[in-house]
Amino acid sequence: MYVTCQVDEDLPYILKVAGEDSLMVGSDYTHRDASMEYEFPKLLKERADKGEISRAAVQKILCDNAKIFYGL
Repeated sequence: MYVTCQVDEDLPYILKVAGEDSLMVGSDYTHRDASMEYEFPKLLKERADKGEISRAAVQKILCDNAKIFYGL
């Protein structure tokens, strides 16, 4: 099962409970929406730089998990 996440969620807890292999960034918006996070990758990497989450988790959330989900 895959779940999209937002950058301001309690990602350390979610990653602890759900693991790194089920989270993806939700980037399917084709219209202007208040919940869009244009700087999601940058903000997620900043959280990794602060030590809140691992760089491996960032890579999986931004890229690897979506590749698996879509069979790419």
